[in-house]
Amino acid sequence: MRSQSPILNSLRKAQTLHGAGDLAGAITVCAEIIQNAPAHPVANTMFGLLLTQAKRHGAALPYLRIALSHQPQDSGLREAMAGCLIELGEPEEAVRHLRQVISQEPSNANARFNLGRALLDLRRYTEAERIYAGFVSDHPGDAEGYNHLGLARLGMGNAEGAEKCFRSAVRLHAGDPLFHVNLGQALAHLARHGEAEASYAEAARLDPECAGIKVQIGWFHITRGDLDKARDSFDGALHASPHDAGAAAGLATVHERQGQLEVARVTLQPYIEAPVVHPKVAICHARVSRQMGCPEVALPVVRSALQAVLPRLQEASLRFAEGDVLDAMGESDAAFEAYRLANEGQGLQYSPDGHRALVDRLITVFSPDFFARVPPPKMDTATSVLVVGMPRSGTSLVEQILSTHPRIHGAGELDDFPTMAQQISAFVKGDDAYPECLEHVGEGLLEQLTAARMESLGRTSSLPIVVDKMPMNFLHLGMIAMITPGARVIHCVRDPVDTCLSCFFQHFGGPHYAFSTQLESLASFYRQYDRLMSHWMKVLPLEIMTVRYEDMVADSESASREMLEFVGVEWDAQVLRFHENTRTVRTASYAQVRRPIYQTSVGRAERYAHRLGPLLSLPARRS
Repeated sequence: MRSQSPILNSLRKAQTLHGAGDLAGAITVCAEIIQNAPAHPVANTMFGLLLTQAKRHGAALPYLRIALSHQPQDSGLREAMAGCLIELGEPEEAVRHLRQVISQEPSNANARFNLGRALLDLRRYTEAERIYAGFVSDHPGDAEGYNHLGLARLGMGNAEGAEKCFRSAVRLHAGDPLFHVNLGQALAHLARHGEAEASYAEAARLDPECAGIKVQIGWFHITRGDLDKARDSFDGALHASPHDAGAAAGLATVHERQGQLEVARVTLQPYIEAPVVHPKVAICHARVSRQMGCPEVALPVVRSALQAVLPRLQEASLRFAEGDVLDAMGESDAAFEAYRLANEGQGLQYSPDGHRALVDRLITVFSPDFFARVPPPKMDTATSVLVVGMPRSGTSLVEQILSTHPRIHGAGELDDFPTMAQQISAFVKGDDAYPECLEHVGEGLLEQLTAARMESLGRTSSLPIVVDKMPMNFLHLGMIAMITPGARVIHCVRDPVDTCLSCFFQHFGGPHYAFSTQLESLASFYRQYDRLMSHWMKVLPLEIMTVRYEDMVADSESASREMLEFVGVEWDAQVLRFHENTRTVRTASYAQVRRPIYQTSVGRAERYAHRLGPLLSLPARRS
């Protein structure tokens, strides 16, 4: 009787070790076999699969390729190789292999799941969404399926759909901190910041040492303007993971927001020399470089970061940074193209017809007769000052000037009125939506709404005047006149083409600013804004002052005197030193308001005029 093959004996030994839980021992035995028989198909198969199990994907791949060359119809081998390719950042090849596996095994749920993963990595979100929608339909108890479906929808810009998916994932597996982080991201995209913060806090409770969670929380605090909390989060992340590029970028961003540009530059320096730069490092480096007057040094760093395969929204952020750098360098055509790609990449959809219909309804509801029927609330509401207008029309500058006065507090962008508009229909009789439902608001509810608004202002400050700088409150001035008839409104206007171009160049993010992603949509939105403001000027029982950005730039003292007189406080020359004000500014204009008055934004659109066809016929503001 012949003795058994030494290779067969060794393979059985490796199999026995693996069955006993000794993965390292099994890998060692297979390595010895491969050394003596490098082309042995079974040895290559076992070695590749064992290395995959040990998460040594790069080492496993060549052995799986050899095994598959001998057994091209083995779908298990092909699936394992695709998994390695995904982990190694090669999703394009993984997609090809997984499609072949699924053609052989249509019911292979794991292959479909991993195909969705690869498509997510390729930013092919629509295909991934379709795959995961089918997956969760077949596996309604799979939390990871819902999580990945949420990621696909978030990548598509559908934050509302993503939120529902992440909530399903949390419901099915509340102990996974990643699900809470992803839910927090979706809620933050929807501007539901209180709920987002609660989700992030739960993720941190579940895994208090995770650097990645700390980084996510730090970036959330930056968006909210809570720089001290953000610094603490990023410091904690770097303590847990000293070389975390995302944490370093976050810490540098905190320094940059506080005007500590050199500290930010030094913090970023070790990370901008990586072969492929982390996106957030590149974006922060671009901002710092522009403010330090050397935008050209940031361009290769941003383009290095763009070499990677990135989620759609992350690539859009980098494209905006690229556009900002090129704009600062005077490269107008290249800058415009970067901004175009950035806006296109967000995947947001705006409905001009839907928005026009909303403005029609606002104009119909809020008539002089309507205001004559509404009983004024008993509470004094004169504390309230609202700064409204198109985004990028100078609202941040107005707030910064006012808030430098010792009797005025700048509260930033409060979401009181947008929230009321969204929820008020649930508290009135009938089935009417907003704004028609306001016809049915009784005196008791009106008093409650007024009290809630004034309590909100009181929580921000006890100063005599509190400024709410939510530009889009121009949509809600009718409701505002009902609830706070003593409020004063400063309406900011700026050259319409300069305004719209600045919106196009700004990464607002989120569905509420979908109008800013196309020139045609911007032109349509501006015309509706102009029409609505003309209506408000005729019918509102509110004090409204119009402030032109160009006038503020040309003669800031006269404009400041008029504004202070309008809001009812005495002149104080320190408002002319608004750029020395150390208050936290949460909006996109935080860097501009730290500078003295400058005129380079006036007429900015002139050098882009040949690209701005849909904007060139916009009407100038008449009031």
